[in-house]
Amino acid sequence: MTNQVTRHTADPKPAGQARAGPEPTEASVVTMATFASDASNNARTAAQAGLGAAADGMRRASDQFIRFSGFDGEEGRRLAERSTLNMDAVRACNAVTGHAFRALWRDWFSLAQRQMQRNVSAFRKLAQARSVQDYLAIQSDLIRDSMHHIAEDSGAMLQNSTKEVEDATQSIGKVALSPAARAA
Repeated sequence: MTNQVTRHTADPKPAGQARAGPEPTEASVVTMATFASDASNNARTAAQAGLGAAADGMRRASDQFIRFSGFDGEEGRRLAERSTLNMDAVRACNAVTGHAFRALWRDWFSLAQRQMQRNVSAFRKLAQARSVQDYLAIQSDLIRDSMHHIAEDSGAMLQNSTKEVEDATQSIGKVALSPAARAA
């Protein structure tokens, strides 16, 4: 009678899947980024349409309020212009905010994609370690580099966010400081 020894590997993945490499993961990140970008664009379009409808509704409500409250003539015109200017400021801020939101998502997914590529590279380096000392040295280098990248990426996202906030502030300020707004 012969003894047959069966070997079981710890890796439950099929052999072909283990050698697939980072391509499927990178493709997943790209797919997720595309999906998020599309969702962001759809949300922006819906928000702008909703805001446009709200502005029109506010304009009609303002006109009705002016008629019912007895503000006719010059006073009514001035109130209607002021209401219109305020809604224009809100609309301008919404457009800038939508742009900022899309830029933030793009930055975030770009960061995630770069980090995924760095992780794949890190795993390759760790797999090439010949001893425990090599492994620990590579690992400590990777941790240091990772902290450096986190600081750089966070700083870049902070700068972009600050710029978007400044743009929104200027957009509202332009409407508020326009000659029509000062006259109202």
